[in-house]
Amino acid sequence: MRRWKIAAVVVATVVLALGGAILGLLVRAGALRHIQPHFEGTCVRVEGAPGPEDLTFHPDGTAVWISSFDRAAASRGEEVTGALLRYHPATGELEDVTPSQPRPFHPHGLSLSRSPDGHHSLFVVNHPEAGAHAIEIFDLTPAGGLEHRRTVVDPALVSPNDVVAVGSDQFYASNDHGGATSVTRRLEETLALPWGNLVYFDGEQARVVHQGTGYANGLAVTSDGRTLYAAETTGQAILVFARDPATGSLVQRHRERLRTGLDNIELAADGSLWVASHPNTLAFMQHASDPTRPAPSQVLHLVPGERGFQVEEVLLDDGSILSAASTAAVHGDTMVLGAVFAPHFAVCTMAAGGAR
Repeated sequence: MRRWKIAAVVVATVVLALGGAILGLLVRAGALRHIQPHFEGTCVRVEGAPGPEDLTFHPDGTAVWISSFDRAAASRGEEVTGALLRYHPATGELEDVTPSQPRPFHPHGLSLSRSPDGHHSLFVVNHPEAGAHAIEIFDLTPAGGLEHRRTVVDPALVSPNDVVAVGSDQFYASNDHGGATSVTRRLEETLALPWGNLVYFDGEQARVVHQGTGYANGLAVTSDGRTLYAAETTGQAILVFARDPATGSLVQRHRERLRTGLDNIELAADGSLWVASHPNTLAFMQHASDPTRPAPSQVLHLVPGERGFQVEEVLLDDGSILSAASTAAVHGDTMVLGAVFAPHFAVCTMAAGGAR
C-alpha cells in the first residue's frame, strides 16, 4: 500500500510539474493574454507588397525602402522571387526598384546607410536557396535606382535575419538560429534555446561577437556608431551593447526584458527606438502555417535613459490593421508597418500629441 502511495505522489508531482511548465510556456508565449486593441490614429493598407518583412524610411522622409518576399507562396512550394520596393508617402506611389542581379533573390532584413559624402547604400539579407545565405550590398545611383555592388557570403552567416550597416562594406548581422541543420533549428525552436548570435563583418570576414541570444532578430546602431541594439524574439528582450567602432567588438551594457516577441528595430532621428513585436507568439506560429488566421501586432516606443528605457505601447492590434507586424518605421506623424506574411503593409497617421 505504501508503494502505491509513493507512486501516486511521484505521478502527481510529475503531472503538476509538467502542467506548470506548459502553463509557463503559454504565459510566456502570450497565449493567455487578452488583446485589447488601441491606437491613437488611423491606418490604411497599401497593396502590392507581399511579405513586406522589413522597411525603413529614407532620412529625408520622402521614401520608404521595403524588403518584399511572398513567404506564404514559398511555403506552399511555389517558385517566387522577392523584390525591393520604394514607397512614396506623399503620393502613395509604390515602385519596384529591384536590380536585375542578384538571382535568386529572397530578401529578408535590410539596412540603409549613408556615407560621410552623402552616398547611400542598401544592405539586404538574402536567402537565395535552402541553406544558403548572403548579404547583398546595393548603391543608390544618381538617377535614384539601385545598383548591385557586392555579395557577401561567409560561414558565420548560418541563419541571418537582420543586418545593420556600419560602413561602406562593414555590418552586423543577427543569426536567429545557431544551428545550420533542420534538426538543430527545430530543437532550438521547440525548446526556445538561446543559440542565436550576432556577427560582425569587417569588410573581409565575419566573426561572432556575441553568443547566446534567444532568436536574435532586429538590429540598430546609434548615429555616433558607439551603441548597438539587438532584439531577442524568444528571449523577449532588447540587448544594449557598447560598440568599439575600430574593431567591431561588443560589450553588453544592459538587457531590457519586455515580455513580448520582439521583431525589427527602427531608430528614430531623436535616438528613440520603434519596435514591432508579436504579443502572442503561439498565434504567430499558427498564422505562419495558415496566413488566413490573423495574429496580433504590437508597436513599442522606447526612449533610452540612464537605467534602461521608458517604454510606451503605441499600438496593440488583433490583426485587423495588420497581422504579425514585423517593423514599425516612423517619420514625423507617419508610421509605416511591415509584416512577415501579409500581402500588404500599413501606413498610419498618429494623432497629434501621440508618441514620436
